[in-house]
Order: sequence, then C-alpha cells, then structure tokens
Amino acid sequence: MSEQQNANETVSIIKRRDLNEETPVESAVVAVDVEQKLTDIFKLTIDCFEEVFDFLSLRDLVAVGQTCKRMQRIAGHCFQLNYASEEAHIREDGLYIGNDKIDCFNNASQKIRILYDLITGFYGFMTEDDKERFASLNQMMHFLISTSLKHLTSIQGFAVIGLHVNQEDQSEIDRLDRLKEFMSKVENVTLSSSDENVVDALLPHCSNMKCLCLWDTISFRNEYEWMHRIYPMLDYLILANGGDVPEAIPAFKTFLELNTTIKKLEVNAELFWKNRALFKSLNIKYDTLVINYDFYKDKFESFSHFLNELHELEFYRKLSFISNSKFSQEHIYRLASVKGLVKFDDTTHTRLETNKINVGYLRNLEELKIGYSAFITDLKSLPHILSKLQRIYFLAVISDDILPFICHAKKLNKIKFERLMSGSYFDEETNILDLFELNKMREKLVGACKITIYVEEDVYLATKWAVKQIEFNLIEIKRSTSYDWLN
Repeated sequence: MSEQQNANETVSIIKRRDLNEETPVESAVVAVDVEQKLTDIFKLTIDCFEEVFDFLSLRDLVAVGQTCKRMQRIAGHCFQLNYASEEAHIREDGLYIGNDKIDCFNNASQKIRILYDLITGFYGFMTEDDKERFASLNQMMHFLISTSLKHLTSIQGFAVIGLHVNQEDQSEIDRLDRLKEFMSKVENVTLSSSDENVVDALLPHCSNMKCLCLWDTISFRNEYEWMHRIYPMLDYLILANGGDVPEAIPAFKTFLELNTTIKKLEVNAELFWKNRALFKSLNIKYDTLVINYDFYKDKFESFSHFLNELHELEFYRKLSFISNSKFSQEHIYRLASVKGLVKFDDTTHTRLETNKINVGYLRNLEELKIGYSAFITDLKSLPHILSKLQRIYFLAVISDDILPFICHAKKLNKIKFERLMSGSYFDEETNILDLFELNKMREKLVGACKITIYVEEDVYLATKWAVKQIEFNLIEIKRSTSYDWLN
C-alpha cells in the first residue's frame, strides 16, 4: 500500500542518515526530505505503524524513535509489543538491551536490571577504579529514576544485583532512599546483596510486589526484618540460595506463614532438603512447587521420596523440576515416580556432552525445556507419549526435530528455540522458515491447537521480509522477545 511504502522509504532515509552515508550537501537535502516524510507518516493509523515497524530490528526501531517526540511515543508503543520480555540493563552511560542503547525508550521499558556485581567483595575492598564505576552506576540509576523512569506508573521487573551501600557516605544513603520510592511501582523484584541493609531497606517499599526473587548472597538470619513482614500481593517466591545453606531457619517459617497469598514457591534443592522438617510442618498448600536441583546422585532417591510425601500432604499440586547439573537416565527413571510433575527443564547440557536421555517416562509433562534436541533419544515418539504437552523449548534444535510435534502434538501451542539449525523447512543461510508448509502439516492433525513459534529476531525478520505473511490458520511466528517464557 502507498502509506506503507511511504513509511518504509522514511525508515530507509533515517537509517542512511544514522549511518552517515550521505555527503554534507546530500545531508541538507535529506534533512528537508525527512521533515516532509515525517509529516506524511503521521497520517498512518496506529495499526499501520505496528505493521510497518514490525519489519524493523531493535536497532532500527531505536533510530526511528530518536527522530522526534511524537515518533518516540509511537515507536515506544511498538517496542513494548515486540520486546516485552527483554530485560534492559542500566550501565554508566544509559539504558541498554544487549549492545543497543535504548535511552529513547526509557519510559517504555518494563524490565530493568542494575548490575553492581561488576565489583566483587565488600566496599572496603574495592579499588579506586571500582569505586569510580560504582559511583557512576549509582548516578546513572538515580538519574533515570528521577527523570524518565519516574513517569512509569508500574513496571514489570526490577533487579538490583550486588548493591552494597557505604553507610559512611551520605550521598549513597540518599540514593538508596530515592530508590525506595521507585520500588512501589515494581511487580517483580529481584535482589542479590550481601548487605542486609539494602534488602531490609527496599522490601518494605515493594507494595505492589507480586514476585520476589532472592539470590544466593541473601542469608537467612532471624534478625532480618523482611522475613517478619506481610507482602499482600506476593504470589510467587523464588529462593535461589546456593553455597552454605543453613539447616534451621525459624524466621523463614514465620515468613511463609505470614504470606499466605503465595501460590508458587521456587527453591534451591539443598535449601529445601536441609529444611525438610520445617516444610513438612507447614500447614500451607501451594499450587506449584519449583525445584532447582543441583544435588548429589546418591541423595536423589531420598529426595524423590520426600517430594512424594509433600504431595500426599497436599503441600503442592504441581511440580516443576529444573536440573542444574548433569541429568542421567537413572535420574529420569526416579523422577518418573514423583507425583504432580508437569514441567521438566534440562537445559544445562553442553554440546560436548555425550550422554543422551529418554524423557518419555515423564508422561504427564505439560512443558519440556531441553538444551539440544540431539540429546533426546525418543524425540520422534514424544508427541505420541506426552499427550498433555503444551509448551516445548530448545536451546538449539535441528528444524526437522520440531516436525513430529507439529504433526502429532494436539495440545501443543508454543514452541521456542534459541537456535534453529537447517532442515527440510528451514535454511540457516537465508534464515527463512517455511511457515506455509508447516501449516499444511499442522492442518492434517484433527483437533490440533494453533502453534506459536517464538524465534530469534534474525529469523523473524528474514521470514517476514521474504514472505510477508507470518500467521496462518494453525502456525504463526513471533519474536522470542515478545513473550516471557517464565510466566
């Protein structure tokens, strides 16, 4: 259509200008042309903008968003549609996703992480360069919070990693106080700090917190104030502690008994095992228990029996099992006896490992996450065996390995992979996925659900530019960044 052609031409001009391809004389001509094009482009409806901008990469979308305030708002809307699950990182000079600086989308970003863990150890052991970087990161964080980010009414996720506040520096204490005001907007909070003052200072201000993730530097000491508070909207608690795990945490029991709104509990296996008497004593029922397992092989049988005991006590209804160590076929046999198992995640395999597993014994799975499809010996038969399977995720997969699921897994509605390798309907050279043929195969399966395939941006853009149509009756593709797989 003429409007879309006009918009594409405008984007092309903006990209050329951004790359400094024109001469000074050409630049003056282009400047006038851009002004006219930008005036014309605002005649498009928001639906047209969404369609046109969907052909752009993140870097190109940022370039468009930098042209004017009106375009920034429109491009920011498209940014939220296509990159909702992407976590932006605050660096010393601004906000980034990967290597792309996205300052023009500050007020559109919904997940933000501050990485203080570039500095190791306590403040007293920092080098002068560490302290300078620490101060710069602090300044940028609070500049963003006091300017563009403060206009957000809510934000999906906010992570503070490795923050330590020097109690002798009043400016750092003041910045922590300003950060408290921001925390009331956050729904998903991630904290990792060896500084108990940071945790106790921030959590009381998280009035809209639905998910709390505490990483391994958090210790469970009874005097921690956060463990004696009620968080009225808290639905999901993640305790990712590792290392030296205490065997008795009385205040933890208090915390769980106070916060009865929690429906999903995710916990490190060692923490769970060492405090098994505490968990058995709780008169609490969780909808979902998530176990991050990194344990010794000889304890797995006992751990499996313990999980079944908890299921009998109705401590949990559904179980998600995440393997953080090498998982063998023997583990699979034992895990098959655990009640309530609906999700199995074994994405820790590396390309160099040779052990392969047969996961068909886990017959009630609704979700499966696997590192490499080549490590699954019964991959072709899985769609017939796992009749409840709804989502499947691969780190890397040969494209032909997804065909059995498309042809035979009726309830499957989501497939995601980090890397797709060449096969009958995909060529790594062109990055084009043959959606038309995949849809024809899916249509032969009576009663099949529509499948959304989440792909990396290069595959998405190559396919869309080549065939224009990305949605069919029973198959469609979307950017992997548009959907949060952790939900």
